Amino acid sequence: MKKYIFIILLSVNLYSSADDGEKYFDIGMDFIAKKNYDDAIKNYKKACDYGHGDGCYFLGDLYAHLKKERDMAIPFYKQSCNIRIKEKLRIQGYGEFGPCRNVALYFIDKGLRGNEDIIEEYMKKSCDLNNFTSCANLGKFYYMHKREKESIIFMKKACDLGSNIGCDSIGQFYLEGIGGLKKDYEKGISLLNKACNNKYEEACIHKIAYQLENKIPEKDKEEFSSSLKNLNIPKD
Repeated sequence: MKKYIFIILLSVNLYSSADDGEKYFDIGMDFIAKKNYDDAIKNYKKACDYGHGDGCYFLGDLYAHLKKERDMAIPFYKQSCNIRIKEKLRIQGYGEFGPCRNVALYFIDKGLRGNEDIIEEYMKKSCDLNNFTSCANLGKFYYMHKREKESIIFMKKACDLGSNIGCDSIGQFYLEGIGGLKKDYEKGISLLNKACNNKYEEACIHKIAYQLENKIPEKDKEEFSSSLKNLNIPKD
C-alpha cells in the first residue's frame, strides 16, 4: 500500500513541477512584452529550475543577446538541450534544436583544439533533434577527422532532412567511392542534381566538373545543360 501511495505522490509532484515551470515561463513572457527584462530573467530562471526547457532556452538567449554574457548563457543552453533530448520535445515552434546547436557553435568559436568532444556531443544532440545544418556539420567534422563511415551516416541524414550540403557531399562520396561506398554514378549524380536543382551552386559545379572530366552518358546531356543554367554566371 505504501508503494502505491509513494507512486501517486511522485506523480502529483511531477505534474506540479511542470505546471509551476509553465506558470513562471508565462510570467516571464509577460515581462518580455513589457520590456522588463530583469523580471523576465528571474521568472525564466524559476521556470528553468522546474525543468521547463523553453525557460532555460530563453534565459540563455537573454544572457547571450541582451546582456552580451555568452559564457553565462551556456549552462542554460546545455540544460535546455538535455531536456529536449530527454523528452524529444517540439516546443511551440521555438526551435527544439536551438540550444544544442548554440552550445556547439560557442565551442566552435572558441576553437577546435581541446573542444572536439563537447562540439561533437552537442552537434550530435542537435542533429538528433533533426537540425539538418548540425547533421551536415557533424558529417564535415567526422570527415575532417578521417572518420568517413560516420561522416556518411550524418551526411545522408542531413540530405534526407533537406540539406543541400548533405546531398552535395554524399553525392560526391558515391562518385568517388569514399568511406567504403561502392562507386555509383547514378546515385551520385542524382544527389548532386537534387542539390543543384535547389540552386545550390556548389553541387552544380561539382556535377559539371565531374561530367567534364568523364564521358557524359547521352541520357544525361539535357540534365547537364540544366545544371549550367543553375549557375549564376554574370552576363557581359
